Amino acid sequence: MDEFVPFIQSLTSLLRQKRDYELAQAWMAVFLRVHVDSISGFEGERDDEVAEALRVWREEMEREGKRLSELVGFCSGVVGFLRSPRT
Repeated sequence: MDEFVPFIQSLTSLLRQKRDYELAQAWMAVFLRVHVDSISGFEGERDDEVAEALRVWREEMEREGKRLSELVGFCSGVVGFLRSPRT
């Protein structure tokens, strides 16, 4: 259980580096599915550390998700422009 915080921080680091968004999402989904009982059963200082690491991860995930969504929107606009008939 001492590995939870470093694992979450490593996934957060991927997001901060703007790398492997889907991989970080997939690993976090598996991590939470497997360890949800352990995480919810923490008490005391470790609970606070895990909760803080998850909060930071969520903020980075939302920020990176928004950035990627804007890029996809931009690319869709460019493709739509290129496909439009020109007179």
